[in-house]
Amino acid sequence: IGRGSPSGEVRDGEKELSRFDIYVCSSIKEGFPYSILEAMRTGLPIVSTAVGGIPEALTDGQEGLLVPPKNPEALAAAIKKLILDPDLAQKLGLAAQQKSREFSLDKMLHATENVYQTILNL
Repeated sequence: IGRGSPSGEVRDGEKELSRFDIYVCSSIKEGFPYSILEAMRTGLPIVSTAVGGIPEALTDGQEGLLVPPKNPEALAAAIKKLILDPDLAQKLGLAAQQKSREFSLDKMLHATENVYQTILNL
């Protein structure tokens, strides 16, 4: 549970994430987790399961390492890979940070509006 909020909300996730060495998401089901975008913006190397919208944000081996869900051995191997190869970890983190610029509230609102306009014009 995050500090500063009874609901568990962390108000400055990026600041908290800056204390991490690696961001790990082991979800078996996800939509498009905002925490992945926060981790990307901080430049953290990311290991995540390839579920939901996560592969839209991260390409395996380019901005992070993606593993199948429900596979703790693959998750552990990917984490170990980043620990043993700090140059790779840094490369992935920088690429993720750069790609995070593609995701903004304005772009999301515009894309959502376009979907609604397309549906309304059918």
